[in-house]
Amino acid sequence: MPKMPRLPRSVVQAMEGAGVSVPQIAELVGHFMELAGGARKFAVMLMDEYRFAPAGSIMRQRILDSVLRMMALAGQQMGTSEETDLVSAADMERELKRLMEQMPDAPEAKEP
Repeated sequence: MPKMPRLPRSVVQAMEGAGVSVPQIAELVGHFMELAGGARKFAVMLMDEYRFAPAGSIMRQRILDSVLRMMALAGQQMGTSEETDLVSAADMERELKRLMEQMPDAPEAKEP
């Protein structure tokens, strides 16, 4: 594997906040995000997986759970705490659907 550039401080802080202390894990995450094309392309990949997963499927539930964990971690890093356990999966699906309806469907919005 090519030598990985130093991880951005925000990534290091996120990993420390999540209790990740194994250097190899940090390197693996860094390589994954680099190969995925960065945070924006990773988000597009995640949204595509959500869209193509059947409604009510385990895949959709796992994606929603992951997004909730990311929101909670981001809240901790920013000094705020969202009570994500008060949000049901159905509420999250409705909100995600609402947000998806606002997204442009133009092919140029997606990056290969």
